[in-house]
Amino acid sequence: MAVAQLIQQKNILILNTFRTLARSVLLLLVSLSAVSYSQEVFLSVSGNQANVKETGDNTHQYDIWIKPEEHAANATLHVFDAGLGGVADIIAGTSETKTIFELIPFDQLYSYSNGKLTTVSRTAKAAARLSTLTEQQYLNRWTKFSTLSTFSKNGWILRVRALDGNDVNSFQLVVADSTSVTSVRNDWSLIALDLSICLFRIAPTAEMQIRPYQPAEGSISSFASFGEEQIQVGVRDEFGNSSKLPAAKGFFVPLLPNGLKNNWGLTISGSPLKVNNLVIKGIPSPMLWELKPTIVRQPQRPEIGIVQMASTVCNSVLLTLHEAAKKNLFGGTPKWSF
Repeated sequence: MAVAQLIQQKNILILNTFRTLARSVLLLLVSLSAVSYSQEVFLSVSGNQANVKETGDNTHQYDIWIKPEEHAANATLHVFDAGLGGVADIIAGTSETKTIFELIPFDQLYSYSNGKLTTVSRTAKAAARLSTLTEQQYLNRWTKFSTLSTFSKNGWILRVRALDGNDVNSFQLVVADSTSVTSVRNDWSLIALDLSICLFRIAPTAEMQIRPYQPAEGSISSFASFGEEQIQVGVRDEFGNSSKLPAAKGFFVPLLPNGLKNNWGLTISGSPLKVNNLVIKGIPSPMLWELKPTIVRQPQRPEIGIVQMASTVCNSVLLTLHEAAKKNLFGGTPKWSF
């Protein structure tokens, strides 16, 4: 009986080690696949007459939560390409769509508790406001919008809305010091309440990855995509398992049998289109997303081989794990021994 138990324990050790190493290989490949493309992700908002089938935007208004972390200090919100005419904007004929940026204390619009966002009021007085059309001072450049004061305990909401017109305005945000947009601050977070974005020059071989903000453990929230063209929208977990939307039943396992915790994120593939707008909406309530998108080459699951080596000790095991195809990593086939 003691020998049988020892063999069983040894097999479990081999299986758990294989799973851990396979996960390490996949994460290493994804990390090495990150590249410096001239590719970017913009937030976007569309005019009331814009083609919804192409933009996915049928609300023309989006909120971004600018959330202070613990011990945050006052900072400044900067907006890139706040007006129309920038590299990622879509102008249909005459530029006629105004964009309104409003900064409102978070607590005047929402409350957030136990992972749930609740609407307190649909309107509130803005502490700062900016209206743009095609002004040159906003074209493809950063603009200092407003100071972010910590007196608003739970931060601020940047409400961006577009008025009449059929244009699409794409822009970027950063929280930085007041003197320099390059002095990015880590004590504030940007969180989108639903995701209206523009993928700019994302190659067909690449994909954008973005995480939800504090997803409920053990589940994938219900959400859908609108307006995407020639791309694939799906979800992927930390072990490389993926599913198109809607996520397949049982796709996500939050806790594996070996005790490893799992997480998931949204993936959006690139396309031949230079500019691709789409919207990700939570159902029935807004979905929160960390605005820290990453662009990588579309990861491929590696072909992994595992070899058990001879050991002189009966209660230990030596494993060699190798990735079979050299094409995934430069410098030859990697090997790990344990």
